[in-house]
This record gives sequence, C-alpha cells and structure tokens, in this order.
Amino acid sequence: MRKNVIFVFVFAAVIWGLVQLHTMSLEDSKDQSFNVKGIAVVSYPASVEVRNDIPFELLINPVDKKLLPDSVDYEKFRPNLILLKKGFNEKDSIQLKEFPNIIVNALTIDSFDASILETEYAISLGKAIHNMIYENADRTSSTVSNWNELPITQINGAKVLRFEYKLESQNKKILNIIVSYLFKNDKQVEITLSSPDKDLKEWASIYDNILNNVSID
Repeated sequence: MRKNVIFVFVFAAVIWGLVQLHTMSLEDSKDQSFNVKGIAVVSYPASVEVRNDIPFELLINPVDKKLLPDSVDYEKFRPNLILLKKGFNEKDSIQLKEFPNIIVNALTIDSFDASILETEYAISLGKAIHNMIYENADRTSSTVSNWNELPITQINGAKVLRFEYKLESQNKKILNIIVSYLFKNDKQVEITLSSPDKDLKEWASIYDNILNNVSID
C-alpha cells in the first residue's frame, strides 16, 4: 500500500513538472511587446529580444566609425528600440561582425497631419527620403543599389512609405535594408531592418510581422 502511495505521489510530481514545462514553453513562445515613447506599441516574436542595454558604439560598423570624430557621442544616435536575435552576445567579436537587427524610432511632429500624404506631398516626401538615404551613404563612402520604393499602403490606420535597397560599405560588406515610415495623425514611426543575405528570408518575415502589428496611438 505504501509503495502505491509513493508511486502516486511520484507520478503526480512528474505530471506537475511536465505541465510546468509546457506552460513555460508556451510563455517563452508568446509575442512580447514594447511601448516606444508612448507613441507606438511594437509586438515582436520570442525569437528576438530588446537589447537597448548594449552600448550603441558596439553595434556600429567599424568602417563607419573610422569616419567619425573621436569625440562623437554615439549614444545620441541610439534608436528608441533595438531588436536582436535572442541570446545575442555583444562580447563575441564574431557575432558583432555581421548580424541582423531591427530598430524603431518614434516621434511627434508639430503641426503635421498624416492626411497630407493623400496629396502630392507623399511624392515629394518619398523623394526627400530617397535623397537623404543616398546622402547618408555618401558620407560613409557606402554605395546604395537595388533601390525599390513601394506604393503607399495603410496599416492599422497608419499610412506607410516603404523602401528597400542594398547598402555596400567600404569593406565590401553588403546589407539588405528595409525601412518603413508610418504616419498617423501627428505621429511618425520608423522601422528599419538591416540584414546580411544569409539571414534576410528569416528576418524579412519577422520584420513584416512586426510592421503589420504595430499600433500607433
């Protein structure tokens, strides 16, 4: 009888442990969310994580850093949100050489209304963004290619301008860039993916999922 009681307790403990593991697994697989400056809520899958804790200087291409003055404060350029692969180790020099990432910035624009994008202003804004990207590339002696400007769409009430291109640095490192500007009322949210070719398929899917689920107040 005692053996049976012990067996029952052991069996119950095993089942409880399995239930706990399953629950933990479900929790780990759930999408997480991050509130960006009270302007937008960004949801992201469990395969990536927020890494705003990493000194931003470590994430900048060393070639680009050489073109900047030693006195530059890299933290001034820190995005509002940095998403990296879960478990990314910023102390690993190999991982730092080439890694996909998604960054998000959000701001409120005084005296702006997103409804203006229903006019020809959208065309001039697209040209301005194009010129800005090319000028920034020139400053770092990088080359832009495969430029693609997608038609304006709407996501969750926000108007979206999306651009895709390749960026080649001085050291021949090529990144695939997808950048989307979302406008709603007087709010602007910028979501950018930078990815090497080998990670592009996976991270483009993650990017689209994030983009399609972003909520702007």
